[in-house]
Amino acid sequence: MKIRVILETRLKGRQYTVEIKDRLKQIRIDSKLSQEQFGKEVGLTKGTVSKFENGKAFPGRETLEKVSKKFNVTIDYLYGKSKEIDLNAHKYKKFKEIMEWLEPLPKDEKDIALEQMLSIAQALNKTHTKPEKK
Repeated sequence: MKIRVILETRLKGRQYTVEIKDRLKQIRIDSKLSQEQFGKEVGLTKGTVSKFENGKAFPGRETLEKVSKKFNVTIDYLYGKSKEIDLNAHKYKKFKEIMEWLEPLPKDEKDIALEQMLSIAQALNKTHTKPEKK
């Protein structure tokens, strides 16, 4: 019984390793970076990147967070828990939804609505942005 639990745990871990290694490699390729360049972006050596991509080593949480921030992907995407790669995907979906609502409007009304939304965004930005000290 104990052997089965250990084996299942190892297989689950291996599944995540396969998922992460594939995701890391895909991010690197999509970014048109060599293993060395990718490593420099997140503070790793070419050899370490190679080990991750070949499933011979497993990146730690800190490394995954660096990759997430640098390449704008979610941690869940790296772990294979989500197919949504982009951290800002939900924002783009909302923007697309707004544009779909505006689509049937005449051009002049659409332009007015967009200008009003821009004004609101600028006003919110001013209220939430601290003035720079000189």
